[in-house]
Amino acid sequence: MRIDSLHILEIGDFAFFKSVRPTQVTYVYLGKKHPDSSQHLTYAKFRQLRRELKAGRYDMVVFTSFGLTGVPWHPDRSLFSNLVRTGRSLFGRFYDFGTWIILWLLRDLDVPFIVYDRKDDPNTIPSQYLPLLKKCEFYFWRECPIKLEQGFFSTSYLRDTSAVRKSDIFRNNQHKIVPISLGADHDQAFSGIDLQAEKTIDVFFAGSLKDSHVREAGAKLLRDFAAEGIRIEVNEAVKYSRSEFLKRCSESWLVWSPEGHGWDCYRHYEVCLAGSIPVMNYPRTRRYQPLIDGVHGFYYGVEGEDLKRVIKLALADKEKLRTRAIAGRQHALAFHTYDKIATYMLSRLFPS
Repeated sequence: MRIDSLHILEIGDFAFFKSVRPTQVTYVYLGKKHPDSSQHLTYAKFRQLRRELKAGRYDMVVFTSFGLTGVPWHPDRSLFSNLVRTGRSLFGRFYDFGTWIILWLLRDLDVPFIVYDRKDDPNTIPSQYLPLLKKCEFYFWRECPIKLEQGFFSTSYLRDTSAVRKSDIFRNNQHKIVPISLGADHDQAFSGIDLQAEKTIDVFFAGSLKDSHVREAGAKLLRDFAAEGIRIEVNEAVKYSRSEFLKRCSESWLVWSPEGHGWDCYRHYEVCLAGSIPVMNYPRTRRYQPLIDGVHGFYYGVEGEDLKRVIKLALADKEKLRTRAIAGRQHALAFHTYDKIATYMLSRLFPS
């Protein structure tokens, strides 16, 4: 089946496939609030989707999650609180059932199903998602750990990697897990970017430093550079629009791109698309089509002053930086725009 002719049902809290293939995708929002109430999942909408799935209207279903957990019962709350919450869910707050709804929707139906896990939470598949892992054909995972066993620690009875490796859920489902990137939306914000802009900044960073040891320690090292004549711009307080941020990236030789809640982030790829080069701390995840050290970007260790060492070496040859910026942009365009990521996932499910 040609992926350009697929009819796709996307459910979740982020309209990823809908944003790049709007005419092919029916999107239903599964979460607490959404500006467009017509996209929100209700009891009536659920029954309608069941009828349409049974009738074969959709060629596939995708669950796209950026932070949805959605279980009405929480073990850290009192019995009374959980009963009240479950009652509210049954009588109007349908979204509280979260991932369970997917299983109810797809029960007894043989329709191709994939998960796109975009969550910031590193290394672990939430216990509520494990039934989805069993049901799906592929589990595309942004923060996929290098050691896959770690992803299954969310179950209460699996306390160490040896237990995980022996478990049925790991042995029967590990082959479904596929690393994927968060990528970047190559949208109109890039239209005003001058890829030939003069480089007036050596190292640029804009973002929050709060509650991140990696960022706080790195920012201190970068600010020390100012005394050595290196043009550093580290802005925590300035709130740039997306287009302004991309413009500053294009005017910089290097952009510091440390991890946030998760290691993978938009900034890695936006920097490349804007014609600059990201400087990233070493990853702790499996990656899809990774940016290669010294080719598309630079990596540093968070220990000691390795960030300063890497930046000094990079800035020593600015002609090579121009070549690397071109290579990084080409790589990001080829693999890490939303459109290319969506096409890749669909091609894994429906290979030509």
